[in-house]
Amino acid sequence: MATETISDPVLGDAGRVFGRGERAWASFEREFALAKSPVSILVNVVQGRVPQHQHDLYREIESWYPQGVHEIHDAILRKVKENPAATELTSLEEIRNRLQLIALNIRYPFRPPAKCILEYKFDPNAPKWFVRIGEDLHVEWCGLGD
Repeated sequence: MATETISDPVLGDAGRVFGRGERAWASFEREFALAKSPVSILVNVVQGRVPQHQHDLYREIESWYPQGVHEIHDAILRKVKENPAATELTSLEEIRNRLQLIALNIRYPFRPPAKCILEYKFDPNAPKWFVRIGEDLHVEWCGLGD
């Protein structure tokens, strides 16, 4: 089965479209502020296009991220230190060096409301870390996923 693709003036060419109708969304691979490799940008698709409010939100997150990443690292370090069995990734330096942003999800709606969900990995075989960024551009929650 062929995957439908779309182009977008902000996010680039070859966005892969998933779903149909009101549930359609796309994934664009892009260079992103401070990321070590391309990041999947997940956006809504309405009538075959990425809505303008998604462009605006993407730009807002992209400009915030260079400062916000420090809060993200601190939040993950606090979460790791809550686990008494944690033996690695117990320093801010290790987190800065090994944490890799893999996806920025700005699809709406989020419940409860949030600006975005960021997905990270430390290692290729490790579980993903999810970070919820609230409407006020602060870390609301972070934790491991499956």
